[in-house]
Amino acid sequence: GVVHPARRLPPCVGARVIALRRALSRAIGRGVPWEWPSDGGRHLVLVRHGAAAAGWGEDPDPGLSDVGRDQADAMAEELAPLGPLPLVTSPLRRCKETAAVLEAKWGERAQVAPAVGEIPFTGDPTSTADGILSSAGLEARAAWLRRAMQGRWSDVGAEHRAWREAVLSFVRSLPGDAV
Repeated sequence: GVVHPARRLPPCVGARVIALRRALSRAIGRGVPWEWPSDGGRHLVLVRHGAAAAGWGEDPDPGLSDVGRDQADAMAEELAPLGPLPLVTSPLRRCKETAAVLEAKWGERAQVAPAVGEIPFTGDPTSTADGILSSAGLEARAAWLRRAMQGRWSDVGAEHRAWREAVLSFVRSLPGDAV
């Protein structure tokens, strides 16, 4: 969940994401079965992971908090009528835990795709002997992520633009509808 889709996608795509989200929300709120728009295109439902049990500066890969588990359960209830659909998840623990609820509901195994993992941290990695970020490294990462989230893609380095392109390439390679 590095980039908010409505702010960072091209305007026509961002508007489409918002329109689909609103239509899905209205249909679910009225108890109406959701149907994909019949425009012949592929559809991708973007799901942000539930609330993490720890912040960016506290844990390099936290799972879900109690609130996050409740959010994942609510998300699965809302999306259940759409599936089963292929599931794709980041390798991050909070993402896999969020996807696990839909995996159980649909009987589908999520594809763990490193290509949609978190944006790489290129600051001082200050890590411990086993390669885990130290508290100083976690704090530096948190500060860097806060700056990156407030900026534009043109403000980040070539490595991060390449990461973004790899995410988009992976999404384009999906053969059909997916969550």
